Amino acid sequence: MERATILQQVEGELGHIPKGPGEYQGLLRAIYRMMRTNSLGENAKVKENANDVLQRCLAILWRDAPRARVDYDRPFFDG
Repeated sequence: MERATILQQVEGELGHIPKGPGEYQGLLRAIYRMMRTNSLGENAKVKENANDVLQRCLAILWRDAPRARVDYDRPFFDG
């Protein structure tokens, strides 16, 4: 997949993770952007879907901030 296509897909998926409110929303979006872009690249060791990546991002976020509250479009990522 070409880089421009990857970035376009990731931006579309980020539309399902609101920018706010909340102190951790921006952090979740940043982690997701980085990890999802890498997961779609040609050098990715394992192909993951959007939900797989989101779950890894949440694990990282909650490891460092166990009480962090974040919002995302659950039906989109679970579907």
